[in-house]
Amino acid sequence: MKEWLIKTTLQGLIFTAREKQCVLGEDAKKDIKQIKEMCEELVRFWDLDEGFIDEFYMEVESMGAE
Repeated sequence: MKEWLIKTTLQGLIFTAREKQCVLGEDAKKDIKQIKEMCEELVRFWDLDEGFIDEFYMEVESMGAE
């Protein structure tokens, strides 16, 4: 797979998690957890820089999601 495509996918997942957080608030926690796990899985499977996982934490979890 092209590296740019998987990186774009990760950015889309981060955006989706943030949007769910903004729209659904506390009700989004389960969905956000699943999105986070998917991001982690993709990073590890494609052997990408784990900075993408850190980015998820900074972009989403710093806003209050777990």
